[in-house]
Order: sequence, then C-alpha cells, then structure tokens
Amino acid sequence: MKTKIVTLYVFLLTCLVSSAQTPVSDALVHEIITECVSKTGGFIIKEETKDNNDRETQIALPDNFSHYEITKALSPLMIDIENYYHSLMPWKVLDNGYLCNFNLAKDGSNRALSMVYQPDNHILYISDSPSNSPKLTLPTSFDEKLQGAVVWSSVNMLKGFIREQKVEELSSVDKQYQVAIQLQDNATATSVIADLKPLTTMLETAYHLGEPWKQDENGVLECEYFVQLSNENKNMLIHFYFFPKPHVLLVNFITSPT
Repeated sequence: MKTKIVTLYVFLLTCLVSSAQTPVSDALVHEIITECVSKTGGFIIKEETKDNNDRETQIALPDNFSHYEITKALSPLMIDIENYYHSLMPWKVLDNGYLCNFNLAKDGSNRALSMVYQPDNHILYISDSPSNSPKLTLPTSFDEKLQGAVVWSSVNMLKGFIREQKVEELSSVDKQYQVAIQLQDNATATSVIADLKPLTTMLETAYHLGEPWKQDENGVLECEYFVQLSNENKNMLIHFYFFPKPHVLLVNFITSPT
C-alpha cells in the first residue's frame, strides 16, 4: 500500500510540474514487452519495424483471455511504467471492441507506447513509436491534468477499463465530464474503498472532502470531493459512484466558473 501511495503521489505531482525524466530506452521497452508476456502467459508471434519506424510486437494470449484478464494481469505493470510515461489514455474499450491504452514518454523525446488487444484473434499488439507517429498530445490545463490523474488511478488500481466517456453542458457555464469504468466481477463496496484508498488519501490531503463514502438502500456507494482551481477561476466537484450490480465505477467531474 505504501508503494502505491508514493507512486500516486509522484503521478499527481507530475500533473503540476514537468521535470527531467530517465530516458525511455530500447532496453526499457524490451523489458515492458517481456513483462507483458510473463504476466499474461502469452508468447511473441511477430516482431517487425514498419515503414514509419514504429516497432510492433504481437503477443498471442490464451484463448480464454478477455478484457478483464488483461487489465487484471497488467495492472502492476501499468502502474510501474507511469514512472517513464505520461498516460494519455488508460485502458479503454473502443467501439469496435478493441482494448487499448496510449502513453507518451516523459523524457521529452516524443516517444510513444501503445497497446491494443483484439479479442477476435486474441492478440495483444504493442507499438513503440520513436517519433510519436500517432501524434498524441498532453493536456495543458490543470483541470484536465487532474481529471486524467484521477481516471488513471481509478482504472489501474481497480484493475478496470473505461467503458464510456462523455462531456455534457449542464448549463451555459457548468460542464460535466463523465467516465464509466468497468471493474472486475468480484468488485465489492469494501474492495473499491480499499483499492482506491491511495487516491482518496491524496484527494483528502489536497482538497475538501464534501461527502465521505456512503451506501444507499440499493447498494450504490458514493463520495464527493470539492476542488478550488484558483489559477483557472474554476471550481470542480469530483463525484464517485460505485454500482455493484454491473460492477461499474462512475466518476463525474463538474466544473463551474468561480
């Protein structure tokens, strides 16, 4: 638990401050690929360098592997590589059913790492792009960085993946960003509170706890934090809801001008 809190603390700090980082090397990428093979029980079936110099590795996974098994098996690895990469998108299921994540090196090299799992052929594709050929960009505003940190933490600490994201205009000035995170099928209210403890501890340290965890008569678990973004003249509510039947964590970010 202490390691998780320290890792998260470093991650949240990098939302505010950019600093020199250990360069992402070929050896590091090789180690990441090796860990993917080891943790999933798969095996490499193809390695190639494409015309744009992207290096792609294809790993065949067991036939019974679903999105749940992948995010569960690779959660520790995704937390570890955050020391070297900015997570631009944690695990997310696209409309075509593919599970993917995208990361950009912190060393300023513009080097990108992406993972895409195609369930139809049970292959995990890992792409190392030395020149960021997908043209990934980092968020610039503090509220977007904070939202990214909270979502990244929720996805990886709960071993889940994003099912849906949407932005709504609640009024002429209020905006809501909503993220639905699918959790493992054994997730309970107790396990969600325990696994999110590093995140909620950091939020309670930096911001105001509006509503502590509470559960209603239907078993829905919720809590709320209030954030003052004085530099951007905004306030933000961060609201967590855990729905036990579909095992979904819903995170709402509501921003309003001060």
